Amino acid sequence: RLYQIAEKAHDTGDLEPRKKLRAILRTNKKALYPRWFPMSECLIFGGYGMNDWMNSTDPPWRRLSAQHFCTKKRRIRRIDKQLVSSPWIHFTTNASFGYRLFTHWYTFFQFSDGPTDVFYRRFIRDHLHYTQDVFCAAGLVVRRLASKLLINHTHSFFSAVHIRRGELQYIRVRISAQAWKDALSAWIHINEPLFVLSDETNRSWFQPLADSFQLFFLDDLLQDSTLDPNKLGMIEQLVAASPHTRTFTGTHFSTFSSYVARLRAYYGHKSSTFFYAAPPEKKFIMHDYQAGLHPSYPFYNREWPLAWADIDLAMPNKHRVDPRLISLPPKLHYDDLPFKQRGTTASAQHKKKTK
Repeated sequence: RLYQIAEKAHDTGDLEPRKKLRAILRTNKKALYPRWFPMSECLIFGGYGMNDWMNSTDPPWRRLSAQHFCTKKRRIRRIDKQLVSSPWIHFTTNASFGYRLFTHWYTFFQFSDGPTDVFYRRFIRDHLHYTQDVFCAAGLVVRRLASKLLINHTHSFFSAVHIRRGELQYIRVRISAQAWKDALSAWIHINEPLFVLSDETNRSWFQPLADSFQLFFLDDLLQDSTLDPNKLGMIEQLVAASPHTRTFTGTHFSTFSSYVARLRAYYGHKSSTFFYAAPPEKKFIMHDYQAGLHPSYPFYNREWPLAWADIDLAMPNKHRVDPRLISLPPKLHYDDLPFKQRGTTASAQHKKKTK
């Protein structure tokens, strides 16, 4: 029954099946509903004792102790046996109750065993990715763009830029087209082909950039009415991460831009090929690889090399990656209340604070 409701919610997008699905998820008596706050705590899987964080078998797989991983702004929260033995865990997101899982998973969750931590960061890269049709469409776009460039005898490579315009509250990164042109001119050659990812629909806005670069947009290269429009942004990201894309310039604070940085790292691009147009002090922030191995607050505002550092290291001899073998405390008595109780408590606390 749950599967049928989930399929209907996915296929039709109707509100009713989505409401039914949410109700089932949030009222299951056998489930746990962990109340997690990524901005103020981090999750550690295993290693209850202080000496477990940096044992001698972990280097070079372990780079950060739990204390450094969580930073001084977050408390360490360990996963216990009660949580992992639950048949159902629902990661509730409800901003009204003061919590939201808005962060990179690898800056929030850490295995105390270094090789296991590396294994799962590699597992995410290799198995959690866009669907095959998205990759095929992106490959087609890259081939068409490369063909255009070869026919015109201009360039065999191109650069890409993500210009975020709508629904962005960070004023310092909402810069003019002329400011974008001035920033890009520092690392993109005059008349270089530039693939543009943007939510700006007025093409005349891009004229200052068109005066210096050869602009290409997705709809110049791909017209396929059978494609799900929700996948177009994913296709653009893969094009921006392709081997043919020499540099990428993003919008700071945009998770859409930052995911392109992670994709480019996964596909072998150097961190020195990623830039931000604004603010000035963030333009080359991705170039500092060592600093990026130590994520810092607020975590979500950019990607961190911790996601891809050393993830292709071979496992130690006879090392078995199995989370079930990690020692866990039985129950840590955290505030994991049933949803209705938790909502009432959180609402009461919110009202008390606002009086």
